[in-house]
Amino acid sequence: MKRFLGWALVGLVAGMGMVGCDLLSAVDNDTCDIKINNTLTTVSGDSYVYVDATVTANVEIEKINATVTTKDGADVPSSEIKVEKQTIPTGEKKITIKQNGDMEIKITVDPSACDGGYILTLEATAGSVSSSKEDTFTVSGAKDCSQPDETPLTESEISAGANKNTEYGSSIDIDAGKSMLASEAAGKVAVIDLCYAYSGVASVEKLGTAKWALDGGFDFAASWSAPPNIKFYKESMTAAEFAAIDTKEALEARWDATKATENNYTATEGDVFLVETTEGALAILRISSQVEGNAGSITMKVAK
Repeated sequence: MKRFLGWALVGLVAGMGMVGCDLLSAVDNDTCDIKINNTLTTVSGDSYVYVDATVTANVEIEKINATVTTKDGADVPSSEIKVEKQTIPTGEKKITIKQNGDMEIKITVDPSACDGGYILTLEATAGSVSSSKEDTFTVSGAKDCSQPDETPLTESEISAGANKNTEYGSSIDIDAGKSMLASEAAGKVAVIDLCYAYSGVASVEKLGTAKWALDGGFDFAASWSAPPNIKFYKESMTAAEFAAIDTKEALEARWDATKATENNYTATEGDVFLVETTEGALAILRISSQVEGNAGSITMKVAK
């Protein structure tokens, strides 16, 4: 009797072991594989490509996702690289991903995207298993992000007259992009950056600060109180070199406050001046034309 019971227990335990193995096998046997058929290689800015891949499983494929990151794993804004994915077909064990395939995944690269390498990651889930596949690609012809963004300078033209000119004012407000006659300047002394005047000393045309104009005894500045004495200086520069300074960063790199040791300079056609205005902005100006004399004038190209 004891011998029969022992065999019965062994048989029961063995049977339980077999059931356990079958249950585990049912879980472990789910498969889901991703194959990328054609790598994306290079995608130019302002264009799009379709992903070419195949997802195969032995049970229904429930989910397929696609994401794009930088090679460092950082997220990429959809405004730069947009990933569009069609709804996954239901009840399928094999899905072809391509243009006009079972489903489409479209990647659109905007010109604002940074040139360089990216990673496309495809993820699929079928039954109890998930799998993923990566594909690297390169964006070119979009935006060069290796250099920091630069701010273009805004260029304007200002005409100013010498102290006996009745058409153009002598008082120059670079921030506002204009010159003012004496009647207007008297109420806006605090914003006057530079003054253009015909000097009685050696009879030359000069650019100087508002304080210089008052101290120099010019009639148009006689009523001013506490006029500004901004920093500016003359720089030797050709017209081409002047034009080449076209960003705020380039102007900031060129500015050297230690050179601003004088508050007035002779002013003739072709002269270039760097200025820190009453509002703290940097500007560069070039006298592009000049009519000499006490009633003469200058026209300046100003970039700030």
